[in-house]
Amino acid sequence: MRKAFILSLAILQSFCKFSYAVDVCMTIDDAVAPRVINAFVGHFGYQDFIVNPVDPSGPAIPNPVSKQQFFKLQLRDYIKGIVVSDEARQSGQNASQQTFNQSNNEIIITPK
Repeated sequence: MRKAFILSLAILQSFCKFSYAVDVCMTIDDAVAPRVINAFVGHFGYQDFIVNPVDPSGPAIPNPVSKQQFFKLQLRDYIKGIVVSDEARQSGQNASQQTFNQSNNEIIITPK
């Protein structure tokens, strides 16, 4: 049995009169899926328990975001970051906060 993670990448280009969507499916063998997911989410700082937003001085609560959700969200943000960095490199400019915000808002990637 294999686990599949699907991201729907809706890439919208505001200066054009068209848009397109790309579905990306990654299949990870069950035998290694826990290793891959744990390593990836650990690299990006996932915590099983978080500070309780209602009672910060109280006990920690289970993270409402699952490892799989966090995996997909971090992968989405990683892809967006690559696009912004590459566009800045191509234009010969450093990525300013304004450039980042504009590109970040234009690139819509929705995890399924």
